[in-house]
Amino acid sequence: MVLGSASGWPPGMILFVSPCDGEDGVFSSFWPRQAEIHRPESTWLAMLFGSIAGFLLPVLILLLGWTLDLLVRGSTGDMPSELRVGPWMLQTSWLSAGASPLRGILGLVVLMAIVALMKLLAVVICERAACHASLDFDTQVQKLLFSKSGALATEHGLSGQRSLLHEFQLTSIPRIRDAILAWYAAMPRFVIHVVLLFALASTIDPWLTATAAVGIFILRTTFFYLESNRRKQRPVHLERWRAAREKLAYLCDTAPLLATIHDTGDTANSYRSHLQSYRQSGLSLMDFGGLRSPVLQLMGVALATLLSILAAVQILDTSGPIGIGAIATLVVAVTMGILAFSRAGAAVSRRREAEASVQQVVNYLSQGESGEVQKDLQEPVQVSGALEFDHLTIRESSGQKLLENISLRLQPGQITAIVGTENVQTRALAELILGFGRPTSGRILIDDVDSIDIARASIQKLSLWVSPNGPLVSGSIEENLWINGHPDATVDLMEVARRARVAEAIFNLPEGLQTLVSPAEDRLQPDAMFRLGIARGFVKKPSIVVAEEPQPAARASIEHDTTEALLQLKADGVIVVVLPSRITTLRAADQVLLVHEHRIAAVGTHAELLETSELYRHLNYLRFSAVSM
Repeated sequence: MVLGSASGWPPGMILFVSPCDGEDGVFSSFWPRQAEIHRPESTWLAMLFGSIAGFLLPVLILLLGWTLDLLVRGSTGDMPSELRVGPWMLQTSWLSAGASPLRGILGLVVLMAIVALMKLLAVVICERAACHASLDFDTQVQKLLFSKSGALATEHGLSGQRSLLHEFQLTSIPRIRDAILAWYAAMPRFVIHVVLLFALASTIDPWLTATAAVGIFILRTTFFYLESNRRKQRPVHLERWRAAREKLAYLCDTAPLLATIHDTGDTANSYRSHLQSYRQSGLSLMDFGGLRSPVLQLMGVALATLLSILAAVQILDTSGPIGIGAIATLVVAVTMGILAFSRAGAAVSRRREAEASVQQVVNYLSQGESGEVQKDLQEPVQVSGALEFDHLTIRESSGQKLLENISLRLQPGQITAIVGTENVQTRALAELILGFGRPTSGRILIDDVDSIDIARASIQKLSLWVSPNGPLVSGSIEENLWINGHPDATVDLMEVARRARVAEAIFNLPEGLQTLVSPAEDRLQPDAMFRLGIARGFVKKPSIVVAEEPQPAARASIEHDTTEALLQLKADGVIVVVLPSRITTLRAADQVLLVHEHRIAAVGTHAELLETSELYRHLNYLRFSAVSM
């Protein structure tokens, strides 16, 4: 539906009020089919009851006009045969013969109450349905983002998508969700209001309607202009007021000293100048807003005077008088029409603001995963030599640089700690080691074989991720240790638990290895869950373990057990990579990588880096312990 200047809308403004949003253009719907976002039934419910509410408001205003007409004309005690609001007439024959005006007014009031309740109920259902529609979009997109981020993990990594996903979660999705709520709460309800209310007013007196509409629209536009200008100028006035206040305080403190340097008259003049600036800025800050503007108030008085004169002329015109009820109906209809115009315009603005966010989400969800050619790809079962990164660069899915020119060598039987100034970069490097993310340039070599010649899935099978929550899955402790594998009768799980220093924690559980646990388990401390993940490594026998260490423990013995578990992995010839949070781990590491500004800034042992790297000393002091210095 296109509304032009003839209807009071800005020329060319387009409102999509059809039940079916179009599919033309870059942005035509909140429910883009190419992104598999489906339109929920709640949108139809919102539009249906919004339409009902839109039609009921003019009826309610018309009933109000008839009630006022009866109140004026029935003041003599006689019941008129019909009630008139412009060309709209209501016969009073529905009342019993000889009914009094009071009875008629009571009947009309009851009828108005019924219509008002119906409208209120329709509005409540419309707005509730709009809320459901907005949350339905949110939940659909959340599911799709979860699925898509997992599908893209092998190509872009997780950290490569993190900034974009965070932007979606914190900015884009809330903006679209709010726009959907505003849209379906307003459309087509307020469009119907605008059309029908101005049509109703125009049938009473088109020229008076046009005058009132134009006048109110000018007042509204002036108010928003004044408010916008006030908001823009307020920071300027605030800065001037602050600067003048500081200068006044300075002059008060130093006036006697300044008098020894130059004429005291200059100091007094400077003080008066800043005092005047202080006063003027203070007055501007104490402004009560656009409604208190003398310009707006004069315009309001002038409009009210003009409308009163025109209404009086129409009422006193003996050739075709307009009653008080008709005038009241006209005024209320025009006023409500302007308010509906504002609400509809706000919904259009919110939708336009959401366009870019919708397209950004659609672009992300529409990405295809590049298929991996399976022919002649190797599938190594372990890393016997080394894992090497050769001048590797990786970028985020948005195209921004994440890691640049990374070269490193990881050997079996070695613990490597990664420390960085930005968490996203250290995690991105850890994810690359786990086989997630394709480099923009450079090579990943596994036993001197380029990773492009190795099946990506097999690289991930060679590795294991360990975190402060295990991670645990729903099931027994035994099932957690055998995860993604088959039970082996030759493996003693309790011996494995002893090597991982987690046997005592398992013994303390009600049913030992058969105790059921879940990802939200609270009976095991983070270190115990972390060591349970290490125990899984002894069972799975991966070539690479990337461990995200828990926060420092309250007791040194707990940290000692966790470090010993990592050393046991190292003794088994595993490449152990740690994202550390404890000084003991840094000391136990064979090498520490310092990542800064997308690059590896330094490599060495903990002691070596303390001596050679000022940045490492600073990070070590802030994040670990000043004692290590």
